[in-house]
Amino acid sequence: MKIMRQIFLAVCLVFFASTSFATLELNEPAGLAVDAAGNLYVANFGLNNVLVYNAKYVQLPGKTIRHEISGPEAVALDAFGNVWVANFTGNSHGKSGYITEYTGITQNTDATINKEITGPLYLAFDGLDNLWVLDDNAYVTVYSPTSAFAPPSKLLYEFDTELSTLTVGPGVMASGTASQTYENSSSVLLQGTGTIGSEIIYGFGAAAMATDNLGNIYSSDPSGQVRILPPNLGGAAGFVSLGFTPRGMAVDNKYKRLYASNEAGNEIVVYSTVTGELLETIANTD
Repeated sequence: MKIMRQIFLAVCLVFFASTSFATLELNEPAGLAVDAAGNLYVANFGLNNVLVYNAKYVQLPGKTIRHEISGPEAVALDAFGNVWVANFTGNSHGKSGYITEYTGITQNTDATINKEITGPLYLAFDGLDNLWVLDDNAYVTVYSPTSAFAPPSKLLYEFDTELSTLTVGPGVMASGTASQTYENSSSVLLQGTGTIGSEIIYGFGAAAMATDNLGNIYSSDPSGQVRILPPNLGGAAGFVSLGFTPRGMAVDNKYKRLYASNEAGNEIVVYSTVTGELLETIANTD
């Protein structure tokens, strides 16, 4: 009986180690997001999940999101801390791609968006908690919550573009509309109307973009050269050279870090936004 109990315990340990508590590999890491506590969320495209790392770069396997994930390209956090995932590969919920929402690791099935989306690539929230989606056809859709605490689901706005990446800056409300090309950063700034909400940043030719809580824009070109564009458009400043084309970038406002995902190298690099110093490389252990 004692031997049987030991075998049973051993099987349980192996089972839990292979599910909730096992560290999972980075496999084609794509989009990134950071929450207010400094936790990093990684759209792990190659393994159909979203990995979570704490501020000490330690993976938190119990927070891995798996349910209804299919080809995750991007991840974003709304104002309430919910996690949104752009699922590039379709399934029964969307033959050509769909968006899912999670509170912790629990999916909110009522918030699934599968209309007007073909291969979603980028997600971003503006100051009114509207969800912006850029898809594989360079088509943007904007979804608005029906009430303050309802998930974005009502189609608010849609338009064709020539965008390669997208991010939403905190910005300020604008009473009218204006657009301005900023050639040095390969980006265009569109100040939205009251209906749209806040400043929206569109990247033309940029490989990845991210914003901090001060409105600075971190823009990487395909060669991996990252520049910082201040909110007043006063001139782009060189920041770092990644040495690879980033698939995604995100800024950690609490700990002053820039994260960039190296999809081909299965790693994520971390730089100080204060000094430009390389702080860490998050990679799979041998």
